[in-house]
Parts: sequence; C-alpha cells; structure tokens
Amino acid sequence: MRHSVKLLSFAAAFAVAPLSALADPATLSALEQAGIALTPELSAKVEAAQGEELASAIAEVVASLGQNTSIEAAIIAAVGASPELAMEITSAACLSNPGACAVIAGAAAKAAPGMAPDIAAAAAQAAPGQQDMITNTVIASVNNEAMNEAIRRAVAVGGDQPEENASGGSPSPN
Repeated sequence: MRHSVKLLSFAAAFAVAPLSALADPATLSALEQAGIALTPELSAKVEAAQGEELASAIAEVVASLGQNTSIEAAIIAAVGASPELAMEITSAACLSNPGACAVIAGAAAKAAPGMAPDIAAAAAQAAPGQQDMITNTVIASVNNEAMNEAIRRAVAVGGDQPEENASGGSPSPN
C-alpha cells in the first residue's frame, strides 16, 4: 500500500511539473523562429510566462532591442503566438519602449488584423503623444479600408483626450 501511494505521488508530481515548466513554449519558439536573439534569462522568462505575465516578458524583450529593426519581428511573433494577449502585449511593449510604439502597434495589428482598433487604442493609451503616428502605422499595416474609421476612432478614444473634449464639450472641474 505504501509503495502504491509513493508511486502515485511521484506520478502526480511528474505529471504537473512539465506543465508549469513549459508555460509558453509557443511564443518562445515563435521568437526564435523570427530570429530574435534572447539572453538565457529572457528566454526563461518568456518560456515560464503564463497569461498576462507574457506581456511583461515581451516588454522586456522589446526594451532589450532598443530601436532595433527586430522589434517588428518580435511583436509579430509574440502576437501571432498569443493573439488573445495582443492588447496587453502592445501596451506593455509601448510602455517599455515608447520611441517604438507606432512600430509595435503596427506589428501587432499586422499579426492580428481583426483586433487592429483595440490594438491601436492600447498603443494610444500607452503613448498618448503619438496618436497620429500610431493611427497611420496601424492603418498601413492592416491595409483594410473598411477598418480605417474604426482605427481612427479607437485611437482618438484611447489617447489622452478627456471624453468631454473629444465630444466638443469642456472638461469637468473635478
């Protein structure tokens, strides 16, 4: 009986361990296939990231790339592997590398074109001074006339304009 309990405990531990150790190998694999060189530490963070933690890990990858042209490839790979986190990845990456926010938004929209308005809004919230550049880059990346107005509206709402100003009224005194 003790032998059976020990065997079952060992089997249960073995079955659970690989799941947590390989939390997001798809995103790591996509980054590697895109030619993004990662430090061992960043590789481990991306691979171990679960859910929204992945956005933070990708933000660290983007920050490590500086103004490198690999940013677009990294974002396309990450969003392509985890499209359900497109807005979170976009926002975190823009906050980690504001100078590349339009490139980040355009790449995310290219990887998940159906989410382009939401991606553009997330980018505009993260980098409010770059609305025009974000709008133009996302529109060019998606290249879908039917989405252009939705992207423009999303950026206008996602930017730093108070809602009262966006509709023409004056801001509240609060």
